[in-house]
Amino acid sequence: MNMQKASTLKGYFTYHLEVLKSKPFSVQSGKRIYTPSSVNICHILPKRKYGFPSLATVIENCNYLTWEEHARFDNLFDTQRFDKLEEEFDKAWIGKLPIIQKLMEICTDKGKLFCNLEEYLNRRVSICG
Repeated sequence: MNMQKASTLKGYFTYHLEVLKSKPFSVQSGKRIYTPSSVNICHILPKRKYGFPSLATVIENCNYLTWEEHARFDNLFDTQRFDKLEEEFDKAWIGKLPIIQKLMEICTDKGKLFCNLEEYLNRRVSICG
């Protein structure tokens, strides 16, 4: 799978808003998103400075979520509760694990968060076979 990048963050959000408007539903719950906006576009691996800024414009680094789901997803990720992400986000986290693995391969941000996520993914692979 080749990862595609938008040239800018604005381009990333513009692209995803168009996709979301054509199919306005949460990937997690299936709930309709009546007024799609950037709040419904959730980076799987966060674009924040302490996160994964090198992945901010990677098109595949995205989930479409309600604003409530987005807030919860970000909170669990920011507190590195990856096991809770598994429990609560079977589609938006577990369903995206192959994409997450690819994102990790192309990531150039190798800080503490990267290492902790890599450790979780390795542990998960060894448990799940």
